[in-house]
Amino acid sequence: MTDIVDLTQTASDSDRLAAEWVNAVRNKLSNLEQQLAIASEQINSLKSQISQAFRVTQLTGLTAQYASGSVKLPSGIVVAISSGTVTVGASATTYLWISDTGAVQLTTTRPTIGLEIARITSSATTITEIQNYPIFEVRPAFPSLDGYSTIDYANSRAWLLTGTARKTTLQGLPSRDTYYTLFWQSISDGTNWNTGGIYTAPTTGKYVFHAQVRVDTTATASNPELAVKLSLFVGNVEIDTPLMQAMSAFGDISLNSSNAAPVQLNAGDTATIKAYVTNGTSVRVREGSVCTAWRLPS
Repeated sequence: MTDIVDLTQTASDSDRLAAEWVNAVRNKLSNLEQQLAIASEQINSLKSQISQAFRVTQLTGLTAQYASGSVKLPSGIVVAISSGTVTVGASATTYLWISDTGAVQLTTTRPTIGLEIARITSSATTITEIQNYPIFEVRPAFPSLDGYSTIDYANSRAWLLTGTARKTTLQGLPSRDTYYTLFWQSISDGTNWNTGGIYTAPTTGKYVFHAQVRVDTTATASNPELAVKLSLFVGNVEIDTPLMQAMSAFGDISLNSSNAAPVQLNAGDTATIKAYVTNGTSVRVREGSVCTAWRLPS
């Protein structure tokens, strides 16, 4: 037979429970009771905070007051909102809510983003109904951004304008069956073009040249026939087929084209746009003709 005197011992049949053991059990139960009382007080306080946070009540007439509370903003910051008052419009339904910056707002339309606190209905002189919204609400799922790219990535995939060359004066094409490099007088969007008509690739990559060129003739015939083609040269080599070839019985042609297949240029390679007259006399390239150079994303 053993005397059980503390809570660490294991009792067996016929053992005796000493007064020390009974007192230890009593003290343990007393401590537990105190802990439960503290937990209950904390739970009640939390329940009160949740149930009373942002609660809206009528103060007088068209004036309502709202309780304080805390809210987490889309930025992740938790802000404390102080209590305050608002005055609603007469004979209206208004919505009290907290914006994504933590500001208390009162509007006649529901917010697209924000924590709605209450809906307040009024007559001409007084508030007639206040519907307090629960703190918890069901929101629609945010759309997936998996199919979207960042601005930086989108910019990295965009074509880059590397030069614009424009004619401000006429250029004669005096002979048939001869390639003439188009000269440019106005250079912008970089310095890769020069006035001699040569484009120099600033970096290695694939390039597209887009030309809008007007060609006419000063021949005095009633129906001056004119035929011209426009070609892209890299160095001294014509690239594939002409950019465009056209003819006119009225002596005026607008050539608007680009190389459908991007051309590979190494840094320092040169390119030119050349015109070739296959039919016509007294031919000239008009001012306002322009050519742009674009580098494609790698």
